[in-house]
Amino acid sequence: MPDTPPDAPDVGPDDVAWVRAVRDALRPLLGPTGDGGGDAGAEAARARLDRRLAEVDAHLAVAGGGPHLRATRPAEQVRVDVAVRVLPALDLDPARVRRCADPDCVLLFHDVSKSGRRRWCDMATCGNRSKAAAHYRRTRAGTPGP
Repeated sequence: MPDTPPDAPDVGPDDVAWVRAVRDALRPLLGPTGDGGGDAGAEAARARLDRRLAEVDAHLAVAGGGPHLRATRPAEQVRVDVAVRVLPALDLDPARVRRCADPDCVLLFHDVSKSGRRRWCDMATCGNRSKAAAHYRRTRAGTPGP
């Protein structure tokens, strides 16, 4: 079992369910349309997200290294930390938020490439897997590569 840092928060099933609910509410607001399925869909997605965020009590604090959000109950700090890190995704250019081209991958990514033509969430995993599979199909079929 890996060593856990002494100050690591305990993350329970309720926290995992909360993070998944935030992810599910946020996802329709991202991507090529970024509209959550139209105006009504976007408002419903924002309302779901707001309901989840309202479940966490937090306050601004400056002690311990500058301004940050601190959960009222220490056990909920992981929820505050997740919210602070994922909400800026709403400010991304929706045309540059894409789903990975690997059909088995569920990830979205922000394409910051100059050409805006990135296809995979990560070249080392999904991109390599796709290119290796295409190479395998070509060699099995006896056709030369590109």
